[in-house]
Amino acid sequence: MKKIVALIMGILLAVVFFGGCQTDTTSGESDTQNESADSEGTKYLIGFAKGTDTPWMAILEAALVAKADELGVELILTSAGSHADKQISDVESLLTQNVDAIIMNPIDREACGVIVDTIKEKGIPLVEVNTFTTNENYDVYVGSPEEQAGNLQAQWLINNIGATGNLCILYGEMGSSGQIGREAGLLEGLGITVDSEDTDKWIVLAAQTANWVRADAKRIAEDWLMAYGDQIDAICAQDDEMAMGALQAVQEKNLEDKIKVLGIDGMQESVISVGEGGQAMTALQDAVAQGETAIEVAVKLLNGEEVDKVVDIPFVEINETNYEDFLE
Repeated sequence: MKKIVALIMGILLAVVFFGGCQTDTTSGESDTQNESADSEGTKYLIGFAKGTDTPWMAILEAALVAKADELGVELILTSAGSHADKQISDVESLLTQNVDAIIMNPIDREACGVIVDTIKEKGIPLVEVNTFTTNENYDVYVGSPEEQAGNLQAQWLINNIGATGNLCILYGEMGSSGQIGREAGLLEGLGITVDSEDTDKWIVLAAQTANWVRADAKRIAEDWLMAYGDQIDAICAQDDEMAMGALQAVQEKNLEDKIKVLGIDGMQESVISVGEGGQAMTALQDAVAQGETAIEVAVKLLNGEEVDKVVDIPFVEINETNYEDFLE
């Protein structure tokens, strides 16, 4: 009997012993995994200095934030509200917060260039997105070739209205690379200058900035309709927000059959309008692709990878024949 008891006690002790060893081993593996998770690479801190607060830019920012979250990147977001001096101050603030890299959407390609050298002197990678500075000391520019957008508008005018006509232009933020490039592409495509008087080509009746703002564009278009009436053949807006404002003014005068309104960006409201016969065309500028690519490029630079100086995301014309392909 004593032998049986001793045998049972021995088995119990063995179970306790090996069970205890198993618990310790599991605990040890868990601790190792936690240490590995804590030491997996570096969690980068990246600052995004946004320039403008437009619906299109909101899409870019949302895509950038989502991609940063996917990549495990921490972001500091700032917005300059279309003021170059505020954007410079925003970048200076980011530098004091020891960010690893900066992504900037410059408001003014000249004025905002002064902060570029300061960023680079600190050895911090700089990615410019959507707009760029004349100071080319940045590491990478991610965006769409602005001249292409203006050129697409010019080709639409020639193909759908003809080699001659009267045009009004709604500019975006003056001095921005978007405003300058889109105007250059439009005028080059038409083979004219703003003050050209060659009646064998397109003539610019008026050109004014609405600063990417719909309400301002509507007001300006109303003034043009008062001044020129149905002499206007087309209004070329440098983004869809302004195009929709101009279109509203044209429709209120029942002139939509005579005056064609062209936009840029491929915003969903404008794509729908193109399908309904309202806005004549737009040119898709892929905000999601630009936002995602900007953060991806910043991480590559921080990881020591080589990236091309310019990462182009081409515009795509959206018109009445293909608009369905671009509906959400």
